[in-house]
Amino acid sequence: MKDKITEIENYFKNKLLSGEFKIISINEYTLELIIDCEYTFNIWIGNYNIPETRKIYKSMISFMNIELTDTQAKKLHYILSPEIRKYKNEILLEQKKKELEKLQKEINNQI
Repeated sequence: MKDKITEIENYFKNKLLSGEFKIISINEYTLELIIDCEYTFNIWIGNYNIPETRKIYKSMISFMNIELTDTQAKKLHYILSPEIRKYKNEILLEQKKKELEKLQKEINNQI
């Protein structure tokens, strides 16, 4: 059974490292992707400037342990980078601007 699990882990690792997935959603800390239109995984993106942290978000895994080496995590980082940058530059930045405007209004109302 362990050999079969390792085979499945390697299958998913190869799909990740070859970019054979679709991104479902991105937030400030994680990116959710789907492989083979069925299997979802969450990738940690919170430390964007540290590519080695681009690994499977462990709390989302049950019996599988898809470990990526630092080199593999860097490769995954470069595959995901365009979408992460797009999210950060377009969606997250707009959210932060709205939050700043709200806080500035609250400050102005206190004065």
